[in-house]
Amino acid sequence: MTLYEILQNEQRPTVFSHGPEQLYYNENSYRLNELESFHYLMNPTDSFGIVCGNVILRALENKATIERLLKTYEKGKAEIAVSLSNFMRDGMANLPYLDWHDEKIYVPVFPSSIAALYTKDFQKLLEAPYSAIVKDYEDMMIDPFDYYGYSAFISYFTSLVLVRKTEECAALYDFDASCLYFVNDEGRLDAKLCLFDRGIERPILTHLMPRLAKVADRYFANDREGMLQALQEGNLISAHLIEKIHAKDAKAARQREKRIPQ
Repeated sequence: MTLYEILQNEQRPTVFSHGPEQLYYNENSYRLNELESFHYLMNPTDSFGIVCGNVILRALENKATIERLLKTYEKGKAEIAVSLSNFMRDGMANLPYLDWHDEKIYVPVFPSSIAALYTKDFQKLLEAPYSAIVKDYEDMMIDPFDYYGYSAFISYFTSLVLVRKTEECAALYDFDASCLYFVNDEGRLDAKLCLFDRGIERPILTHLMPRLAKVADRYFANDREGMLQALQEGNLISAHLIEKIHAKDAKAARQREKRIPQ
């Protein structure tokens, strides 16, 4: 059993299963079944899978909202006393987005060239050949995690909080799941650290970011023992669990020694 599996098995119950991310997924996940490319997100096995599914679902919701705004403007533009860009800007003010090379991406299931139609080139959506994207768009979709990397998660499409990042990896905290996700530059989960095990009677949630940053720094340095020390010193896992992990490590080391020819 790996360190990450131990932490997952020992974690105290979290609020994720009845939190906003899970509820949003439960209400909207049927849409993933309509898109062959994202069938794999229909039955997520953990909280990170839910987060991924919700990025897609919120992107699709943005697409529909922007198209609806555009249709409303076109239908009543004679009476609407503002420009198309201002009308769309106001209507999109509360939509989630991600930052990509100083541009806002509202529909990250498309590559940036197509996503630009939903950011600023709205008029093109009314004209061929781009108008076809409104209804027939699946062939133009991309994997946003592969294309946009960890930027898909450092965005308003999730409730994750960035702790640390390098060019190769980002550490993001999920408050509802009490997990620290390490997402690589290809948008894939490298590791998930489940915090606050059952040995911690009352988790300390104040000043959490500096404590998580120390853990992330040790992870990026590939310093397992330093990471364990940062977890314990930050009161993120209990002393009892640390002892249990060290005991398992010692047992594994003895077994390895027995297999080495004398």
